[in-house]
Amino acid sequence: MQAEQVHAGVRCDGCGVCPIKGMRYKCNTCVDFDFCSTCNDEKAETMHANGGHLFTQIRKPRPYSGGGGGIDRSYAIAKMLSVTNGRKPYGGGDDSDDDS
Repeated sequence: MQAEQVHAGVRCDGCGVCPIKGMRYKCNTCVDFDFCSTCNDEKAETMHANGGHLFTQIRKPRPYSGGGGGIDRSYAIAKMLSVTNGRKPYGGGDDSDDDS
């Protein structure tokens, strides 16, 4: 018997479960939108883009290869962007806090 797959660091945008276990459904259009199998079955047609976005089934998690301890790459990127409000994390933003 095969162990249930765990998508570490990936939260279901339908019910909030984290991590998603079993089949994961990733939106092909949005940067960070995932459903667990239950929410995909129950909510994909009504909750997300009125059913207008296609999803990819992800059976086996792909660990983040950048030393993130098994965190999914799409989650890590989306988390970084949310923390920096879309700006580059090491400067490059247009916000200026200096008084000069």
